[in-house]
Amino acid sequence: MTEKSKESIEREVGVCPETDRTISLKVGRFGPYVQRAVREGSKMRPRNAALLKGMEPDDVTLEIALKLLSLPITLGTHPDLNQEVVVHNGRYGPYIKCGSETRSLPADLSPLEITFEQCLLLLVQPKKARGGGARKKPVKVLGQSPVTEQNVTILVGKFGLYVTDGLTNVSLPDQMPADDLTLEHALELLAAKSKR
Repeated sequence: MTEKSKESIEREVGVCPETDRTISLKVGRFGPYVQRAVREGSKMRPRNAALLKGMEPDDVTLEIALKLLSLPITLGTHPDLNQEVVVHNGRYGPYIKCGSETRSLPADLSPLEITFEQCLLLLVQPKKARGGGARKKPVKVLGQSPVTEQNVTILVGKFGLYVTDGLTNVSLPDQMPADDLTLEHALELLAAKSKR
């Protein structure tokens, strides 16, 4: 990027309504980013946030800049893991984190707009290996859930067989073979778990 094009991109975006500090669009060695200034004489460092992949500097408004600077943001507490679900924008792109579990966001989901429910759906999916590894194949597909409109499937997890509707996971009793579980029974188990 030439010095001239850098100067043409850098500009003041607006003033943060909460801190009354200036927010600017700047260009660094890793590309454009937004920065919230610090008070004069403060020893604190300015807060920076990189633009998301595909985001054009010309499209950055004060509203978008404030959303970028709000990351990472906590959306809620996972009902099963009892850990906070946090959305980040990292070095390799946006991702969600819940305890030790992390999932990269697919291209069609923005970290600025993702919902808590969408995060829960991502977290029940097997983690993809770097380079786009294949997802685990389900042991059995029982049918569609009337609640989530996702397939109700039996998968093999860290602690054995479990059934999921894309939102809720329930471990199967040790004695229960996957072939014995019906869609109706699975829906009852999932409904009981979601009411807890």
